[in-house]
Amino acid sequence: MGDVEFKRENFQEAHRYYRLAYDQRMTSLIRMDPGNSKIYKRLAKVLLYIRDNLFGYEFPNLIEAKTYVKSYIKIRKAQGKKSKSYAEFYFILALYYHQKINCDEKNQVAFYLNRGINNSNSIERKKALKFYKKFKSIWEKNLNSDHPYLAKIYDYLGSLYDNLNEKKKALELYEKCKNIIEKVLNSDHPDLAKIYNNLGNLYFMKSVKTF
Repeated sequence: MGDVEFKRENFQEAHRYYRLAYDQRMTSLIRMDPGNSKIYKRLAKVLLYIRDNLFGYEFPNLIEAKTYVKSYIKIRKAQGKKSKSYAEFYFILALYYHQKINCDEKNQVAFYLNRGINNSNSIERKKALKFYKKFKSIWEKNLNSDHPYLAKIYDYLGSLYDNLNEKKKALELYEKCKNIIEKVLNSDHPDLAKIYNNLGNLYFMKSVKTF
């Protein structure tokens, strides 16, 4: 039933059925049993599709999705197998570490400011960058150059480079994102406003020679 609902794009219902199947399997099988790889794949994928906004950062079930992805990849690698789903799953992992950076900075900013310490979250940043690059490499090889998913990865990577204070790289990626979404979205779409705002901020910083 989960696959049926997924094809109908009833992703919440598909997730419910997949969770039922997962819970049943966990009563009789160990978590890393090779037979669990398919249910991990389905659960991670449906959680990715549940997200409402292609370019948004909101991902309510991100931690759950990350757990399924890591289990799936671990099983597949132990079997010596590759998967076409790796691109989407690298994106989930990249987004997890990217969001973790933002969360850590929001929660700890007062602590670090009071002590004059710069919290770089270097491990999370490196992990996010690694998985975004893997994700980007796979999709650039397999999608048309103006595919909306490429715009998405350019946006996320641009945001991460901006966060890392690598403004020139961020600017280049935001421009790539803009060029794609101007072709595929209506002129009044809020995602266009977002990328214009990001570009405007960077060009302003460039004009005052802060990078």
